[in-house]
Amino acid sequence: SSSTGSNKEAVANAAPPAGAATSSAATASLQLLLREDPLLQQYGLTDSTKTADQVAFQYAATLLQTDSTSSTSRTAAAQQALQDVERKLALVESLAVKLSRTSPEAVAGPFLRWHGYYVNPMEQQQQQQSSAGGETATSSAITTTTTTNNNTLSSVRDRADRLERQSEVLQGVAKRVEGSLQRGLDRMSTACLRLERVLELSQTLKRLLRFHFEWRKVQNYDLDDTRDLTRAAASVAVLEDLLTQPEWHGGAAVQALQHWKPAAEQMARAVRHAAAQLLQQQCNSTTDGHHNPTMSPYHLSATLQVYFSLQELPAAVWQAVDQQHALAE
Repeated sequence: SSSTGSNKEAVANAAPPAGAATSSAATASLQLLLREDPLLQQYGLTDSTKTADQVAFQYAATLLQTDSTSSTSRTAAAQQALQDVERKLALVESLAVKLSRTSPEAVAGPFLRWHGYYVNPMEQQQQQQSSAGGETATSSAITTTTTTNNNTLSSVRDRADRLERQSEVLQGVAKRVEGSLQRGLDRMSTACLRLERVLELSQTLKRLLRFHFEWRKVQNYDLDDTRDLTRAAASVAVLEDLLTQPEWHGGAAVQALQHWKPAAEQMARAVRHAAAQLLQQQCNSTTDGHHNPTMSPYHLSATLQVYFSLQELPAAVWQAVDQQHALAE
């Protein structure tokens, strides 16, 4: 262990050689590490394609496995294995320092991939070709390749900054577009509310004009004429239906109806009185037992039509039946 510790300190404190001496020193450090621990190759720790979870547990279990011939406890074996791991980590750190000094691109590439950055494989291939054909390449080409390798990290950082600025610009554009769309939606909502009020006012005016038209028609009817009576009953039914609309219960439309409503109610009472007289005459003619020339099927149908227009036909018929039943008793 003392010799191994001296080797570790020598490898860690050695000054970085130049050229082929550097490569040979790195190779010697790697070979020393593999000789110290053959389990590295046995469990594939030197294979970059395998993940840490695939080999770490097997490697740790092998280190903690106790020897059947040894009398040491499991705690002592674990401490010894931990010391071996720390010693090997020191060798790995010294090897990484040498590699970072001699060929930084070999360390920067995996480092960037581990942190989620993309490294162009064409640049790595150009680096390998330049390292393989270094003796035949010109000094200007070597200088250009070295500059490209050194600027890889800075170019990635510049690209990230540029993407961040673009995202900020796009976010600002999205906010402006959202604001303009919201303003357009507010204007559309206001216009829809105004249009809804216009439509309601249009319906109110339409009903008001219809009420005025039916009211003028009723004023010109002669209730003694059967045909005018049926027409007046139809107009009165329309007027009463218009008076039941909810918009007449408040607002300026009620004030416009104050002049027409009393006359319409008076005409409705007159129509019902005339229809009641016709029905009473029909009942009297059937009760007297002799033919009444003033009553005919035409007058009976007109009476029924009046009550049907007023939506009072069932009540009128049952009232006549009750009267006839009372007279018969």
